[in-house]
Amino acid sequence: MNKTEKKVTLVEALTIVVTALKNDTIYYKWKDTNTCNCGLVAQAVTRTNKDELDELYLQPIASPIQVKNKSKFSPTWSDMVAEYCPLTKEPVTEIFKKLFDAGMTREDIGHLEYLSDPEILEKININLDTTEKYFVKRTKTKSFLGLGFKKKTISVRVQKTRKVYYYQKKENLIAYLEAWIEILEDKEAKESVIIIDGREYRYQNDIQLDNLKKDFLKKENYRAVTKIQEELNKLNENK
Repeated sequence: MNKTEKKVTLVEALTIVVTALKNDTIYYKWKDTNTCNCGLVAQAVTRTNKDELDELYLQPIASPIQVKNKSKFSPTWSDMVAEYCPLTKEPVTEIFKKLFDAGMTREDIGHLEYLSDPEILEKININLDTTEKYFVKRTKTKSFLGLGFKKKTISVRVQKTRKVYYYQKKENLIAYLEAWIEILEDKEAKESVIIIDGREYRYQNDIQLDNLKKDFLKKENYRAVTKIQEELNKLNENK
């Protein structure tokens, strides 16, 4: 995605994923980082397919972690965000920059991977069943009586069950994303925006705005502090 393209917002990305899942136009597999819960949202944010996401963004992160940990298994999204986001919470790799710019946080990524955000779970009924039905094709030899005794090999569908966790189920992911969209849209309706150094900062009240001022004060960005204080003064005048 070049710099002239429109930035994908989180609500837009989640909506794209929900639509694709409902229409079966996107491949979903929780155990693969490029097609899991976080992987699908990352595809929408970066405007890539699963192969492009893996090649351009995930492998450059995953490979060093595997070498460091002497592991043959790919790191999870929680592993990657913990490894590449320092205490300042500033992302230092391109994929996390894009996700954070879209509106996600470190906590959102961990929650999305395991569908565990308490606020979202309160709004939905998660299917906690640990089994899932699926079908496989099997060949079967069948005898036919007619002009002669004949045998024919046919293909049949056989139903089987497998163990899955609730956060690996497509229907649960859809419900989770839809509830998240609803929460985000409700919050956006109540939020105001202040732009500092070309970046948007959203707030719902003067307490959040004051906390933002304190953050910039620590960074000694006094121009930002002045702008935030002016916004605080306007809020106080309107009370």
